[in-house]
Amino acid sequence: MRKPSRPPTLVENIITAVISISLLTPLDMIQTVIQLQEHPSFPQSSKFNSAEQVFEKILEKGVLALWTGLGLILAKTVIVQCGIALFSSFRTRFPWFKNLVSSLIVQALVHPLELATVYEISNIAFAKSSSSTNGFGYLSKVIQDQGITGIYAGFTAGVLWNICFRIISHLGFIFLLRYTNHTGTFLGQLGMWTTSIISCYPLDTLKKILIEDSYSSKPLYNGLSDCYSNLRQSTNLFAGLFLGVLKRIIDSVILTNVLPIVKEIFDEADRQESKTKTS
Repeated sequence: MRKPSRPPTLVENIITAVISISLLTPLDMIQTVIQLQEHPSFPQSSKFNSAEQVFEKILEKGVLALWTGLGLILAKTVIVQCGIALFSSFRTRFPWFKNLVSSLIVQALVHPLELATVYEISNIAFAKSSSSTNGFGYLSKVIQDQGITGIYAGFTAGVLWNICFRIISHLGFIFLLRYTNHTGTFLGQLGMWTTSIISCYPLDTLKKILIEDSYSSKPLYNGLSDCYSNLRQSTNLFAGLFLGVLKRIIDSVILTNVLPIVKEIFDEADRQESKTKTS
């Protein structure tokens, strides 16, 4: 298939992202469970020892349980793609800074959805509650009980992850540009993203632990620094790292191959419509 010359549209990006996320949600769920069990409230004896154990446990609740939180994740994806499309229209002399600021704004919008997603995953994996309240219902309850600040547990860790990831990715891009010829290649970008993920991964784990901690009526931590100080020696902050890297690799493969197909489908539809109008 020939390489399309035009940039993808918002709809094409959303469709591609939805396909990728729908395929990767089970991996994301297993990774999240492995990270959440690093919270001190989980006894060592009851922890899962491998991703296979998590998979088998969730599968006991039915195949669809592997896609827990998919609706929330898809809603988050649509918001992210719309935010990217909106901010990409702004012109500035400092595009890297613009991208950082725009990503932080979008992150502020979608963080409550992430908190609700982790809530649904935690309930399914650890059978913590018999309530049928879904993620959206949980957000409503938190707002009523704690106000808006309640739905931003772990947000600071998420912001630092975002900044750290972008800085390391940017430095990696500069390195590739200066010392190699692989700046735009799939392997070059994959190596850059993988390095960024590994470097920033503990912040992602801390974010999810803080989110898990917020579900308790008596949270153990007063914030990110307190959480890190208490967990840095006793907790594996790289729990589930392999799944995080694997998820990025698969996501990159899907996006690289699916997006051109989606674009070609839309281009073909436009050509057929043009033929219809001219005939």
